[in-house]
Amino acid sequence: MKLSGAEKKVRKGEKLGRRQLFYGVGAAGLALLTAVGALWLYGVGRFFSPSKANSRKKRVKLGNLSVYSQGVDARWREKYKIFVVKGTNPQEVRILSAVCTHLGCILSWSPASGSFNCPCHGSRFTEQGEKIAGPATQPLVEYPVEVSDAGEIIIEI
Repeated sequence: MKLSGAEKKVRKGEKLGRRQLFYGVGAAGLALLTAVGALWLYGVGRFFSPSKANSRKKRVKLGNLSVYSQGVDARWREKYKIFVVKGTNPQEVRILSAVCTHLGCILSWSPASGSFNCPCHGSRFTEQGEKIAGPATQPLVEYPVEVSDAGEIIIEI
């Protein structure tokens, strides 16, 4: 096996030349920079992508339709992050997400203004979930509703 000049020097215990040291440090720096860049891109991607942690849907019973009065009911806002909106028709019910479509803050219902309001950046939504004002660009998410023959409200969240 024939050794190059640089390998002979290293094998004999001699010091590396400036060029070999420069190449070694440069290669190590490039490897470190690549690793840091990859981790940064991974972090940015995770920040801007939706979470998959709660991607499994579960069926939830919200009680009988008769216990809800006309208008917005916020009793499930904290537990399921939803609002129950009952219309003028006794069988008309909508389930709207209580999560702002801008950055995910939890909305509150204001009966005085008749709107869902975001405390973080000022987005506002109608009782139907449509955007009125603020930086949000999408309407509120509306969940499909099933009302059983017995009047039980069932949703998948």
